[in-house]
Amino acid sequence: MSTEPVLDTAPAVCRSTVTHFDGTVSVREISSALADALIEADLCDLAGGGSIEISPALRSGAITLTHASTGPRDATSGEWVTAHRTNLLEPLHAPRLRPAQYRALWLVADSEKRTYGPKLRDGLVVAGLAAVPPAMTRRLFARGWFRIEHATENDKPVQRVVVSYAGRIAMTFHEHRTETAEGQWDARAWCSCRQWRTHVQADRVAVQRAARLHREERLKAVFGLHDGTRA
Repeated sequence: MSTEPVLDTAPAVCRSTVTHFDGTVSVREISSALADALIEADLCDLAGGGSIEISPALRSGAITLTHASTGPRDATSGEWVTAHRTNLLEPLHAPRLRPAQYRALWLVADSEKRTYGPKLRDGLVVAGLAAVPPAMTRRLFARGWFRIEHATENDKPVQRVVVSYAGRIAMTFHEHRTETAEGQWDARAWCSCRQWRTHVQADRVAVQRAARLHREERLKAVFGLHDGTRA
């Protein structure tokens, strides 16, 4: 049985809005593979003036990639200036997962590090002795949370399946759902991960800020970032 065409078409799952160095703006819709490639390139460029910003408060899954370049203002000027090019990547699908979708993503993410990782076979994702059913497979590819990497195993071409950055962001939001409550004497916040909680005396704004910082830390970990740098 052949792979279903819907998985080979690399659907557009992300809107890319680029503000170029000269201020002009271009907009296009791109696949998860291209979005991931742009993110990886920016991660490699962090030491050269690049940066990644995420929006944990909005829970939109949007990412802003910024590249800085320094040089002379024009061919005759001795004045040096720094210009920036930004690329706002906005998912076309909100990063909200149902429990079954999260379990499917977790299965693949957990299997990626193995020698023979998850593969696409006959329209479903096979990960060891487990598999993601065809309907769920199509849905996760269509949202850009799964993507294909072409590889070779035992001298034969295979389609490896990986969780995209968009999928990992969606997983992070699912794993770290924060709540706040205000009592007579203090305000509290806690996370569904059960590894974080805080309380501040009579200051709801402070605990909301702390909850956002907790989510932001976990989102930075998706990119291997710590204090704006890659570990």
